[in-house]
This record gives sequence, structure tokens and C-alpha cells, in this order.
Amino acid sequence: MERKNAWTTYDEKDLQALEDVSKGYRAYLDGGKTERECVKETLAQAREAGYIDLAQAVAAGRKLKAGVCQLHGQGRDAVPSGQGAPGKGN
Repeated sequence: MERKNAWTTYDEKDLQALEDVSKGYRAYLDGGKTERECVKETLAQAREAGYIDLAQAVAAGRKLKAGVCQLHGQGRDAVPSGQGAPGKGN
């Protein structure tokens, strides 16, 4: 049984999407050469994506629900700043 090479199935749109992901990943690696820098970069990206510090959410009196995604790093947690689950239009 011969396997089909996945690279031969990509069209230009797929290749561009792959390149965009690769560029973002390379930028992440450039920004995080050590574990400490990776955590710092991950937290920055989470903030850019709309996550907030768990302590800020609690201090603001925000109601938290079980099952909401939390991001851990440097003794901090982050929760989505919107009302629903992550990725659901927050």
C-alpha cells in the first residue's frame, strides 16, 4: 500500500496558511529562548487574545464557571475576558 504524500495535496491557500502558522511559531520561538521567556510570551499572547488575569477577574467580582479554560504561568491564571467559553466569540 502506497501512502499519498500530503505535500502534494496542498493548494496555494493551504500553503499560505501553513506559512502564516510557521511565521507565528518562529516569532514565538524567537521571543522565548528560555522557559521564563516562553512563559512571558505565552502570557502576552493570551492577553492579546482577550484573556485576563484570574486575580483581576476575582477582584472585579466576575462570576467564574467550572470548565472555563485557565492558562497557568508564573503563579498566575488567566480566564477568557468574554462571557462564554474560549473560541465562542468572546
